[in-house]
Amino acid sequence: MRRLRSQDGAVVAIVVMILAIGLLVGGAAVAETLSTRSHANRDLRSQRALHAANAGIQAVLYQQNELDLRSLELNGGPLGLSTLLDCVVPKLDVSLKVTGLVSTTVNSAGICPATDGTGGGGSGYVGQPTGDHGYYQAVFVPGATAPGGASSGRVILNPAVVSLAWDDNGNAADTSHYVMRKVEAVLAPIDPLQALEAAHDLKINGLLGLTSVLNGNARANNDVTVPPLLFANTNLSNGLIGSVTYGNNYSGLLSLSHLYHTSNSVNRSVVSISPSKADCSVASNCSALGATYSSTTHKFSLTNSATVNFGPGDYVFCDFNATSGTLNFNATAAAPVRIFIDSPTSTRCSGNSGSQGNFVAKKGVQNALAGLANATGATGLQIYVVGNGTYNGTTVEIDGTNPGVIQSAIVYAPKSQVSETAGCLLFLCIGLEGSVIGYDTTINATLFTQDLELSNYPLYAGLGAFHVQKYVECAASYPLSPTNPTSGC
Repeated sequence: MRRLRSQDGAVVAIVVMILAIGLLVGGAAVAETLSTRSHANRDLRSQRALHAANAGIQAVLYQQNELDLRSLELNGGPLGLSTLLDCVVPKLDVSLKVTGLVSTTVNSAGICPATDGTGGGGSGYVGQPTGDHGYYQAVFVPGATAPGGASSGRVILNPAVVSLAWDDNGNAADTSHYVMRKVEAVLAPIDPLQALEAAHDLKINGLLGLTSVLNGNARANNDVTVPPLLFANTNLSNGLIGSVTYGNNYSGLLSLSHLYHTSNSVNRSVVSISPSKADCSVASNCSALGATYSSTTHKFSLTNSATVNFGPGDYVFCDFNATSGTLNFNATAAAPVRIFIDSPTSTRCSGNSGSQGNFVAKKGVQNALAGLANATGATGLQIYVVGNGTYNGTTVEIDGTNPGVIQSAIVYAPKSQVSETAGCLLFLCIGLEGSVIGYDTTINATLFTQDLELSNYPLYAGLGAFHVQKYVECAASYPLSPTNPTSGC
């Protein structure tokens, strides 16, 4: 017992050491727990900021896709960049609440203003709340360029949406402790349809030895051939002058200087037609076509003097062949007539025999909306040809034999051989109007007027003009720069 009492001090020392070790282990565990919680909290805040950034991108995309594309000066001629109207921004009240959306122009930096109205005035970005301490500032950057120079007559948008978002952890005043994420959504470029386009060669022939007047823009990836004199008229929107762009050789004399040589080729994608798409979007329209239409082969054929009326809506055929008769396309301002010619290899057409995949109207087309100002009635008739997969493997031919009728249509057949001819009576030749896009494109007319109505663009009804190609995460700093929002991307 006496020996044990003599060891009391040693026991106390051992107990103290054990307690110290326990406290150290416990402290380390507490520190690790606090650090883990801190990292977890920061990670959660970072995720909130990323969600808010995505919300900002979607909000701006929605706003821009609400923009009436007819108001854009995208194909208005060589001065289009100076009048580009391509922004939709929030309108704020004095309490900085969004009361609506307004259209406006890009600012001096080529960027859409932040806001508009009494509250914002476009001078700075107002943080939009997403809930749970999340906010975003987002902006649309048009990225307008003119390949071939500012006066080339060709305007392309390479747009993006930039969104800076943050979690303020309930303390909006302490920006140094914001957890931020910045994301750039790179959008698909917008390259508007020109009056005349050819993925290969473009030929314009004057009728009856007359000169041709081009009231619009034209381009070809390869060769352009025109009559001795091809006048570029000044009747486009805002009195702008049209232009001709070629990729390889140019043959002809342009009376004005707006002729451009460029290696920036244009390759249009063919339309995609769902196998389940009905032959006629309005069921009664199919029966109205009578014997000219076969519901078995999905072909249209008119070889007699009959008159066939097409009501507004969509039509899908495997082949369209009218060598006689009269074709009336009775579009309305609210609803066009859209003709789709499916591929011969599609499930709709692959069981058929004979030639197919073509659109032929030997006696021309009669568009009820033809002749409106700036050829805007041309969108009343839209013809889309998929092709058979080979260049010039299918044909689009429109011959305006009736001299009193303007051939007015949008023809979109980027893989097909396309020709369109105006009708003449003695030296009276009624011109053509609209837009013609083909692989090899030939125009026979004394006048072609560009369609400036862009309500048909893009070609897919379920897709807005602006859609995301890819996302890029950027280095984030607060606030979003009003002059260089893409910095750090």
